[in-house]
Amino acid sequence: MPTAPILARADRLAAELGLTSNNYGCLHARMEKDLYRNFMGTKMRSLGLLNFARLARGLRRRTELAGVERVFVAIDAAHITNDTRKGLGRGAWRGVPFVYKRPISPDAKGPSSPVENTLLGDAIVDRTLCVRAKWFVGWPGSTFSNQITLSRRYALGTNASKNY
Repeated sequence: MPTAPILARADRLAAELGLTSNNYGCLHARMEKDLYRNFMGTKMRSLGLLNFARLARGLRRRTELAGVERVFVAIDAAHITNDTRKGLGRGAWRGVPFVYKRPISPDAKGPSSPVENTLLGDAIVDRTLCVRAKWFVGWPGSTFSNQITLSRRYALGTNASKNY
């Protein structure tokens, strides 16, 4: 369970981005070291390069996911490329924008938690918002995706059919 300051930060971000109960889906686009490690060699060649454009194209083909007002993208906003930024600007479907948090300021200081305004804090905020989403799309083999899927399924009782 996240700390109270991180939960408050997740709530503020949800309000800022217009994320309310069951009006958004979540797309995991954090490219972690374990993700690359798990998809090296044959698996990487068969899946193609892991990138946001490929992920967004795959999402757009899943028309059963289109019944949301926006798609929250869990992404390391401090390190996105220009191509990713353009892809984020295109949105998920017509009238359904991709939304994501802006990078934290390196000078930000958390009032009560040394983790609150760090990359780890950002990941915990992303995780919190993904757990709350109507549906979740993540990478197979990602510890971030697996943790969210388990939280949604066991802690919240979310139907496994809403995890992709």
